[in-house]
Formats: sequence, structure tokens, C-alpha cells
Amino acid sequence: MDKATNLISKQIKDENARKEAYQYTIDNGLFVDVSDIYKFLTEQGYNWYQDYAHNNHSNYLIFANCVDFAKSIDNKFILLGNPNEWGDNIDNLHGGYAINNPFVRYVRQTLTHFSIYKIIDKSMGTYSNDDIFGYDDLYKQLEKDLSKEWVKYLAIHKPKEYSDYIAMLEQKAVSSEQLETYKKIKKFINNTNLDLDELKV
Repeated sequence: MDKATNLISKQIKDENARKEAYQYTIDNGLFVDVSDIYKFLTEQGYNWYQDYAHNNHSNYLIFANCVDFAKSIDNKFILLGNPNEWGDNIDNLHGGYAINNPFVRYVRQTLTHFSIYKIIDKSMGTYSNDDIFGYDDLYKQLEKDLSKEWVKYLAIHKPKEYSDYIAMLEQKAVSSEQLETYKKIKKFINNTNLDLDELKV
């Protein structure tokens, strides 16, 4: 093969590799990272410094700062407020100390859904036992469903990737309700002046 043919062959391989990498990113929802979530939460009035908890499987929550490549805070506790204000509220936090803690919230998040919960005592009224983070005695109470705002954020800040992601979800949708939701999101991505009804995702 001559140099020109080799160059064209390499360009084709590189382009195919780029397309495969992009498709992998879309299929796995990897086009969002913690900086997007941080900006979104800040816009929604949450004073989050990117600190979150993970379970060390000994009934304690170990808090750490989100690393740059984190893509999700789904099924995690996050810490709000200035660390100077935490005091004894956040110190090798046992699961039980998340209850009624003013600095702790629990998050359920996908790329079409975003809800923030308080952890409450089960005697406080409306609750949902959700085996939160491996603690089946913790109860969550919805503080805010930010799904609509989250969809808007992604549609504005990641329009191409989000549109491709929704198209992928449409192919996998198992219910007409899901399909209607995805169609609504796609319309919104194409015209962010439209209003979104409450999303059911």
C-alpha cells in the first residue's frame, strides 16, 4: 500500500473508533459528570460542595469528595452546607445519624429523573421504606422532585448527547407511557421554550 492509502485507512479506523467511543458514552449515559450535577444543584439552591457518602459495609457512611470522573450521585447521601457548620453532625456518620440531619440529603438520579429526599424518623408521617443504601430501617421523605428541571438543564447544556441518549431509550422503552415521556423530552430538546408537564419516569 502506498502512503495515501495507509493514511486513508488510518483515518477510517480512527473515525470508526471515535464513533464507537461516542456510542458507548451515549448508551451508558456517560456524557454527564459531577460538575454538571454540581452546577444543577447550585442553580436549584442546594449548597453542595460535592461531598457524598458511600457505605463501607460496616453500618457506617464514609464521606468523601466526588472525584472528577463521577457521573452520578444516585442512591447516595450528599452533604449540604459549609463544612465549618457541620460540627458533630458529620463525623464517621452512622446510618442512623442521617435521620433528621439538616446537612444530609438522599438522592435518586438518572438522566431523566432527579429527586432529593430527607431521611426521617418513621414516626414523622409520610414515608417510604426503600432499603436506603443498605439500611432498611431508614425512611425517606421527598423534599423535591427536580426531574423537570433536570431534563431542562440537560436539554440546554448537552443537547446533542441528550437527544441521542433519549433516542436510545426510545428504542428500549417497554411502555407507551415511557415512550410518551421520551417523545416529550425530544420535543423540548428541539425547542426549549416549550413547557414540560410533570414527567413520569
